[in-house]
Amino acid sequence: MTRKLSIFAILIFFFANTQAQNVKFGYIDSEKLMQELPETATAKATLEKETKDAEKHIATMQAEYQKLYQSYVENDQLAKESTEKWSSLIKTEKETEIQALMQRMQEFEKTASTSLQQKQAQLLQPIIDKVNKAIEEVGKEGKFTEIKDVTQMLYFSKEQFIDITPLVKKKLEITE
Repeated sequence: MTRKLSIFAILIFFFANTQAQNVKFGYIDSEKLMQELPETATAKATLEKETKDAEKHIATMQAEYQKLYQSYVENDQLAKESTEKWSSLIKTEKETEIQALMQRMQEFEKTASTSLQQKQAQLLQPIIDKVNKAIEEVGKEGKFTEIKDVTQMLYFSKEQFIDITPLVKKKLEITE
């Protein structure tokens, strides 16, 4: 029984040692890699244009709000200094107009923010998929056991991991 146990232990040790030799780890900084892709620059430019368009529209609405509010305040000042003032009907209408514009501005900002987030996801997802596919292909071709993304790791030993960034860049046809 002791002899069988010893042989079994030796076999397990031999098997574990053989398996440990086949382990191959890689790492990559996918965020840095994505910044080098031309598609990312195009997506970024598209997002910047849409953001500027939204900001321009918000600025126009804010200028309109300032103009309405200033008119309302000036009329209020005139009313204290003279008999010329808006009737209560006009004053109420102006207050309603100011509040409605404020509400439209808030709704537009909320809608624009959501729309820009969706556009960003729509533009970046194909790029992320492309990078992930290239990483997977390099992993299979290089017979890697595991590939880690350094953006999601707090610490790793570079002695145990191989930087696969050059291999993925080659797969994605990124020249330096």
